[in-house]
Amino acid sequence: MAALGLALANVGCAPADDVSAQSADQIECVALPATLERVEDEGQADLTAQRVASLNDYADAALASRQCELETTLEHRDVDVRQAVPLADAYRVVVGNEATCLNGGWLFARRNLNTEGRYADMKTQVDNVVEFLKQLHEDTHGIPSAIFDTVTICPSEVFGNKMELVGPTLYVNVPFAQLGGISTFDAQDLRADMWTPGKHLEVFENGDKLKALWPLFDPGGTARYALRNGIAQRALGLLARLIGLDGLDVGAMRAELQQLAKENATDISPDENAPSLRARAQAFFADATPEQLTCVASHWQKDLDDPEAWSQTSEAAVATVYKETARNALNVNVKQDGWVVVGNTHFIHVNLDIFLSGGYERLERYVEIEQVEQNITWEQSGFVVVYTIDDIDVNVSVSAVRSLQSASLDQALNRCGG
Repeated sequence: MAALGLALANVGCAPADDVSAQSADQIECVALPATLERVEDEGQADLTAQRVASLNDYADAALASRQCELETTLEHRDVDVRQAVPLADAYRVVVGNEATCLNGGWLFARRNLNTEGRYADMKTQVDNVVEFLKQLHEDTHGIPSAIFDTVTICPSEVFGNKMELVGPTLYVNVPFAQLGGISTFDAQDLRADMWTPGKHLEVFENGDKLKALWPLFDPGGTARYALRNGIAQRALGLLARLIGLDGLDVGAMRAELQQLAKENATDISPDENAPSLRARAQAFFADATPEQLTCVASHWQKDLDDPEAWSQTSEAAVATVYKETARNALNVNVKQDGWVVVGNTHFIHVNLDIFLSGGYERLERYVEIEQVEQNITWEQSGFVVVYTIDDIDVNVSVSAVRSLQSASLDQALNRCGG
């Protein structure tokens, strides 16, 4: 944590007053408030443009000012904040203009920030978008969404899409109010009423059907959060056991590594002529030198304590579920303890890789397809999600439980001569 205190100063955070009295592991921080450098109305012709520029500078500062709060939340969720991407590096918030808004921005008559009320309202909207992004970033364990990197706030008509996803930009279209103000959306509006139901997807062809699949792909949604959290907890549990190998004699280390491979490595063979990862690891550990045992234990740890790897593993599971569904018109049951969500999905041919980050492909082959029966069943602890598709032919049981453990062991064996 000592290095963390230095990093915080670079993103708008400062140590609390009593830092000197705390141990390195207890350093706390408080946010340095973001300040809007107000542009006063002095009759300038480009008042709106100047105020838009001031709001964009403020948006950058506002993102940075939330870093301490973000990191505190991630620490409470057992995420190593040193591996999380700072909020201000992950996203940008932009108040749009005629060049950046799809609807022409501020070109139309009376669409301006010439009144103090509209100026204040737009600052409020910037704050609310920053809060939305902070919450989303917390729920993805500090890993940026692959779906967008910029939120552009644009003026709009009273009617029309309030949120639209176009390329890497998420547009928030705020309507002008009847009395000359701007009707702002708070973080709850943005997350619960627009993002989570997939309203930003309505601009896509087959948008309504695409929305039905959105709960699987939403990086900050309940399904993905619980899946990623389950993967993280299992990975950290294995990590603790690997760290516990330090100090063991060679015989004890060998036996423990064989046991860990038995519990955590996939027993599926890549092809009929090759042993499974589990069998390969067991054979390697039986004859490995002390240096090789230590090498595998060290390298096996590296991927396990990595929020990006947790996210990629969840994406690999999602991709596997979707691809099996696409091939076989399956009924999908994603099961987790605690919550129940049921959705009806009509299969559509859409390339949904746009919703997944690069890198998940390396983990797909470790997601186990256990059996073909009547349902795709994807089980984790956390809650239950059930997706049904009209034309049901077969079902498949898909497990992501050992995916990250297997992938990281495979890499460790390759690096250490196994």
